Amino acid sequence: MGTDPVGTTSTAQRQAANIPERSTTNHTDNEQLHMIRFTVLSLAGLFLLLISACDDNSTGPGVGSGNELVAKINGTEVTFTLQSAVASYDPSTKLGRFGGTATGTPTRTMTLSFTHDIDNGSFPITLKDPEISITYIEISGTDTTTTICDPLKGHCTLTLTASDGSVVDGTFSATPLTDTKNPAKTFEVKGGTFSARLR
Repeated sequence: MGTDPVGTTSTAQRQAANIPERSTTNHTDNEQLHMIRFTVLSLAGLFLLLISACDDNSTGPGVGSGNELVAKINGTEVTFTLQSAVASYDPSTKLGRFGGTATGTPTRTMTLSFTHDIDNGSFPITLKDPEISITYIEISGTDTTTTICDPLKGHCTLTLTASDGSVVDGTFSATPLTDTKNPAKTFEVKGGTFSARLR
């Protein structure tokens, strides 16, 4: 007896001769297995990305323009122009300083300083006296009023929210600042925000 051509042997004859049926599902099973593996690997990659995003970033989130200093002084919003000559940061002492001027009547200046590592420190971080200082000056004609933080009368707070090692962002307030010549005269500083380039 000759060999039957492929595909001409009936199912019953194959079973009788112990010839295994050719699987019609192998190709489909392989596709499904491939899709399952692809899905698992994709989910694993997404999980790793989420874990990385949750890791501590010592330099905080992205920083702003590096050219912003705004605050409400006794209820009046004042926008200061940052002065590059005032800005500085000392890596050895971790002392940062910046300030700005608002021209007009009166002319106003605001200077802030803090002590914190802007290269490797954690953010956000809130600092208070004596780690910070806030000085506000008003000049009207020949009259100059200089106010500073006075721990006996209130408190000054500065929160550093982000840094890239050059620009620092944050918020600040002073309740109140006290006149250095007349302690009875005070200024409330609220809603202060900044993005300052220190170096």
